[in-house]
Amino acid sequence: MKNILPYLIAVLLVSCTTVTDITPPAYASKLVVNGLLSNEESIRVSISYSVVALSQDQPQYLSDAVVEVWEDGTSLGKGTYNTFDKVYEWSQVPKAGSNYRVRVEHKDYPVIDQSLDMPSANAFSKIIYEDSIGLDSSGLAKAAITIHLADPSNETNYYRLNFGYYNSTIPGFLPITFETNDAILLAPSTVKEDDGSYLFNDQLFNGQTRDIKVTFTRDIALSTPRFLVLGESLSEDLYLYQYSIALYQSSKNNFISEPVIIHNNIKGGLGIWAGKITERDTIY
Repeated sequence: MKNILPYLIAVLLVSCTTVTDITPPAYASKLVVNGLLSNEESIRVSISYSVVALSQDQPQYLSDAVVEVWEDGTSLGKGTYNTFDKVYEWSQVPKAGSNYRVRVEHKDYPVIDQSLDMPSANAFSKIIYEDSIGLDSSGLAKAAITIHLADPSNETNYYRLNFGYYNSTIPGFLPITFETNDAILLAPSTVKEDDGSYLFNDQLFNGQTRDIKVTFTRDIALSTPRFLVLGESLSEDLYLYQYSIALYQSSKNNFISEPVIIHNNIKGGLGIWAGKITERDTIY
């Protein structure tokens, strides 16, 4: 009897198991709205729709939507569809500190209505270039760039910073390999993106001024222009969007890492409505 008992328990467990086929509900396609506003170019918004990830269907851009944008409560009118770039366009360039609202109507989807506040300007108030501060380990001259960052108080601010040198072969700017002891750039919460940009917030220096200094081999660029400093103030949603992309890029080849969800702020749909204010300085 003692040896039969485990088998009886197994039979009872099997007999109590019921297999039920569950058919998941059909996927409901969503409107996808993407608008990344910048003070360096006019407003452009792309409209498409989502499809099931594992299906053979391909998402398509929608040219028959009605897309309207407001600046500080005043309508900028309905966007003109650009058939080549597949975006809706306006001639206006976004301004620092202004509010922008987008409304998207399409006969097959619920209405999308989303707003954003553009960041303030002039956070990167001064850039100092030093042409010769000593020699590197190979005996080559070292240069330094110092950025003066004045963080607005009583608010959380988000930044992206990039240092580039001019490569005449491309031609274009490539990321500088530099040395620094700056606590912001070296902070665990700071993310280095694939293009060499550093993504960070103001938790370490909220409402304060900050000098960020980097040093590098001077003669990596011999032609003009030589160096580019690109400082960007980001809206919170753009920061979270870029941060999630950086996490995805760093984990996409790691099969045991947790899945990364790309940040989305379109209520009732998918996509991103966010903005940035860019300040740049070119060193000749």
